[in-house]
Amino acid sequence: MLKRTLAMSFWTAYDALGTLVIANLLWLALTAPFVGLLFLAGLPIYRSMPYVFYLCAPAVLLLNPASAGLAEMTQRLADGGEAPVALFWRGVKQHFFRALFLMSGAVLATMILSASVLFYTRGVFESLGRFGNTTAAGLSLWALVILAGMTCYWMPVAMAVPGRKPRLWTIVRRAALLTVDNPAYTLGVLLVTVVMAVFWAGTGVGLAVIGVSAIRAFHSHARRVLHERYETAAALSGRGRPSDRRSVREALLEEWASEPRRSLRELIRPWDA
Repeated sequence: MLKRTLAMSFWTAYDALGTLVIANLLWLALTAPFVGLLFLAGLPIYRSMPYVFYLCAPAVLLLNPASAGLAEMTQRLADGGEAPVALFWRGVKQHFFRALFLMSGAVLATMILSASVLFYTRGVFESLGRFGNTTAAGLSLWALVILAGMTCYWMPVAMAVPGRKPRLWTIVRRAALLTVDNPAYTLGVLLVTVVMAVFWAGTGVGLAVIGVSAIRAFHSHARRVLHERYETAAALSGRGRPSDRRSVREALLEEWASEPRRSLRELIRPWDA
């Protein structure tokens, strides 16, 4: 499933490269105020707990209202539709406050959980003892990982149905269910996201030109693949066939194998594709 997600997001970015570059530049222009706000508000935190500041940065970059515009575009592309640049502005307009609340909630939760990890690992609460502090630190760390996985699904879930604006609680609940029901896949999505972010940030201008659009396309296809999984499970159950994970996986692989495959030949010799 993760391999298919990567392949589909790659070809989506390749096919709509020009549009996504323009959208990424618009995202950069609109995100600058939020980055400045993060720097000003987070300066005291950076001086005392710098790693908390760095952990909050992805939430600001990937969940701000400008990212809602990117998510609107990449979700339409993931669903096989067209995504003109005008769709970026529609996403920002329709989901501005929703994205603002999601970003603020993610930043606040990240600060609380990361601070908890720090306090417990340092044994601030002596009454808990060494075992109690270690256990609490581990639980806080896993809660932070689950939160990070949930945030990968927040925007795609919000954009899942064109023209529909789900409530905040619905978005958070569905993302939580996707994360808990697909732990291995979500962990893979999270690790790939980290690798992509490090790669695009390491290229310098890459993050500003196409990096965030590529990450958003990856997250949109991640939700799309999970949607296909649940649809297949429902179809198998409706036909009276086993709908366990193994049966669903085999059915998905069979369905995907019947689809036309694209190769890297298109990159080297696109005129022969």
